[in-house]
Amino acid sequence: MRNVWTIARRDFIAFFHSAMAYIVVSVFLLLTNFFFFYSFFVQNMADVRNLFNLISIMSAFFAPAITMRLIAEERRSRSIELLLSFPVTKLQVVLGKYLAAILLFSVMLGLTLIGPITISAVADLDWGAIFGSYLGSLLLGSVYLGIGLVFSTVSRNQLVAVILGIAACLAISLGVEFARVLMEGAMASFFDYLGVMSHFRSMSRGVIDSRDVIYYLSMSSFLVALSVYLLDRESA
Repeated sequence: MRNVWTIARRDFIAFFHSAMAYIVVSVFLLLTNFFFFYSFFVQNMADVRNLFNLISIMSAFFAPAITMRLIAEERRSRSIELLLSFPVTKLQVVLGKYLAAILLFSVMLGLTLIGPITISAVADLDWGAIFGSYLGSLLLGSVYLGIGLVFSTVSRNQLVAVILGIAACLAISLGVEFARVLMEGAMASFFDYLGVMSHFRSMSRGVIDSRDVIYYLSMSSFLVALSVYLLDRESA
């Protein structure tokens, strides 16, 4: 784990050595807070569910933006060969970079607490549901980050990686939701379980079901394993 943490710390710090992290975090907070406080002040809706609905949608766009350079840039500059020449495995490299992305995403989520804290001054909040919503947002974001990491692994072009990552995140969220509406019976239940949003909705109600947690952890583990496989194939 020492190698994983070393890589994660290096990449997390590297985020803030460029303008990318500041731009992604600032735009994410600007958009989520603008729409949230618009509904709060203009529409008089003292409901934090709007905030987490916004976060779930925005994450599909911003998670791939976080991961787009993690491996794509290293492969383009050929620094990935230098990194792999050290006594680290490809799994440790991928896990370290994935952890760095999760840490940055966690910072973004933490900064959105200004919304619930503001609302709590004028309304009673169900902090259990809020905790579930933040946990669901983190797990949902972890899946999106895993998707972005996969496309960062297969592409040397960061723009291509982020576009494909966003398309895949929208497909597994909105695309599966649309397919679920069209289906009936067992197929509808299958698509309901397959999509990331149904599990998020359950957790955002404050219901921490082990099936939802296992789903997200399984998806994230699969995406990390796929990234390791793709990196191993590319470097072979």
